[in-house]
Amino acid sequence: MIGVRSESTGIYDRMRYLPFGPGFSPEVQGRMMQALKPVWDREVPLRTGDPPETFKVGGVWVDDGHMMHDASLTKAQADIQFQVFLDWCAEYGLEIAQQKNVWPTRKKTTLVL
Repeated sequence: MIGVRSESTGIYDRMRYLPFGPGFSPEVQGRMMQALKPVWDREVPLRTGDPPETFKVGGVWVDDGHMMHDASLTKAQADIQFQVFLDWCAEYGLEIAQQKNVWPTRKKTTLVL
């Protein structure tokens, strides 16, 4: 936990919000990602011309997300959707860590800790 302990009283005050400043706060980033989910769900199929139900952002966290492409799509179509998502982010100034990108696949490995 991040917080501050008073040397005079010994009381520990846990930082709950904005411990990294407003530009890098996990709280702010997480809320922004939640707000973007419906935008991506609408914009990606609209820009690819695919039916709306073929693309869904299933979950987002501070700076990570999980996308779902309908099984009716070919690998090439799913890749186009993913590229459109990346292009949308670049267009609106959202930085994407290329080393963390996982392109669409029919196989998925999950690690639960």
